[in-house]
Amino acid sequence: MAQVRRKREGESLRKVPLAERPALRRARLISAAVAVYGEAGFRSATVRAICRRARLTERYFYESFGSSEDLLIEAAHTLAFDTLAWMKQRRDAVDGDRDLKTAHMLRGYFRQQSDQRSQARLFTLEFRGISPAADAEFDRILDAFADLIVETRDPALRGPAAHDRLLRRGIVAGVLQVTVAWIEGGYRESLAGVVAAALRICCAADD
Repeated sequence: MAQVRRKREGESLRKVPLAERPALRRARLISAAVAVYGEAGFRSATVRAICRRARLTERYFYESFGSSEDLLIEAAHTLAFDTLAWMKQRRDAVDGDRDLKTAHMLRGYFRQQSDQRSQARLFTLEFRGISPAADAEFDRILDAFADLIVETRDPALRGPAAHDRLLRRGIVAGVLQVTVAWIEGGYRESLAGVVAAALRICCAADD
C-alpha cells in the first residue's frame, strides 16, 4: 500500500520542477487540512488523515510544518485572507453606494459559508481557543476583516470606527456571530436574511 501511495505521489509531481515541489506539497497539505479540520474538527483530526487526503506520506508533512497547530494556523490564515481578497474584488466590481457594495460583498461571503461548509466550520467554529498563537492569528484576521468593512462603509476614514479599535472589533465580531449562529442553526435563515442582519451591523462603521 505504501508503495502504491508513493507511486501516485511521484506521478502527480513528475512534471513539476524539483524546486517547486515543496511549495506544491505545502499547498496540498493546507487544502487537505481545511477539509479534514472542517469535517472532523481539529482535535479529532490526525496527521495521517490529512496526509491521506493530500495523497502524501507523513514525512512531507514534517518537511513543511512543525506540528498540527502550525498547519491549522497556516490553513486558517490562507483561507481567511483568500476570502478577504475575493470579498474586496466583489466590492470593487460593483458600481453603487456603500450599501450596495457592502451587500454584494456580504452576499458572496455568506454564500461561500453555505457552499463550502468545511471551510466555514474551520474558521468560525474550530480555530478559536486552540492556543495563544492561534488566538493571535485569529485577532489579526478579525482586524483585517474590520479594515475591509470600515473601508467599504467609510472610505475617507472620517467616522468613529476608523480610529476606535473597540468599535471596529465589535462590528466584525457581530458579523462573525451572525455567521456562527447561521451555521450552528443549520443554515435555517435565508441568505437574504443573514445578509440584511450583517449589513445592519456594518452600518455602525458609517461616517
